[in-house]
Amino acid sequence: MLNRSVLLGLVAFVLATAPGIRAQQAHRMADRYTFKAGQEANPLELVIDRWSTDAERDSVFQAAQKDPAKTMDALKEPGLVGWIHLPGGLDHTIRYARRVTRPDGSVDIVALAEGAVWIWWTPEGNAAGTATNKYPFTAIQLHLPKNGTGEGKLSVTTVAADKDAGVVIGDYAQQRALLTEVKRDSAS
Repeated sequence: MLNRSVLLGLVAFVLATAPGIRAQQAHRMADRYTFKAGQEANPLELVIDRWSTDAERDSVFQAAQKDPAKTMDALKEPGLVGWIHLPGGLDHTIRYARRVTRPDGSVDIVALAEGAVWIWWTPEGNAAGTATNKYPFTAIQLHLPKNGTGEGKLSVTTVAADKDAGVVIGDYAQQRALLTEVKRDSAS
């Protein structure tokens, strides 16, 4: 009788947990990008669980035109669309992410992370490629040419409205590339 009760309990447990296990297995990220930052030997990653909608893009675009500092406020839901994994086990929440294919076949990935994202430090102890935070977020922009291996830049000081991406780093050409060997993970 005891063995039968244990067996029935085990069957009930398996049936109760199977849908959750199946849902976890079915979860797929939209995209995953790996890159190197500074002197970090191991690749780091930007994971996008879902791309921001056209409506979110439009809201971000309008906010960036009016007051770039309030760009994050334009997102109605403060939800997570992805994260960026950095050295030392630091993770930053990504609240906005768009993928834009440009006319030349290159791809830009633009993401907004909450707070300041510091990638690496100079020998003088200053955050490389950064300045005093102007915004309560960090704009991350990856550029992948047709061959698939690109670079990425960060900005806490300059963003600009962009019709396709919603927002981009305003002085992208002048910024130092802090993220190198940027690649889309083919498994995603």
